[in-house]
Amino acid sequence: MVIDKKFKGLVKEDYRYVFNGNIETTESLEIDLDMGLFVTGYIKAGGSIKAGGSIKAGGSIKAGGSIEAGEFIEAGGSIKAGEFIEAGGSIEAGEFIKAGWSIKAGEFIKAGGYYGIVAGLSITCKDTLSFGLKVFAG
Repeated sequence: MVIDKKFKGLVKEDYRYVFNGNIETTESLEIDLDMGLFVTGYIKAGGSIKAGGSIKAGGSIKAGGSIEAGEFIEAGGSIKAGEFIEAGGSIEAGEFIKAGWSIKAGEFIKAGGYYGIVAGLSITCKDTLSFGLKVFAG
């Protein structure tokens, strides 16, 4: 599935595109926009999620494969990927962050509240790593 400027229900704001509701697909999700995407609900893809800009959801972001953004990844809920999570900027979740392989951010990584950060292999960031109860990398 591809989300571009013609995607039904997408509204352009000053500095981002907004989609009111949830985005869910059994396939991979490619975000092909010239600005970031904010989804008021959750984003769920059976495959990978890839964006050149930023990805932000009011709810959770979940991918069976990887989650990759050129800028930042942010979710009001959790961020979960079967493979890796990678952002050129920051990765921030109101709840937990979990990846089957690795988590990598060009800036900071933050999991909110009492939640943690878990990666099957490694966790890397150039700034602060912030979490609640636990951090684990296999």
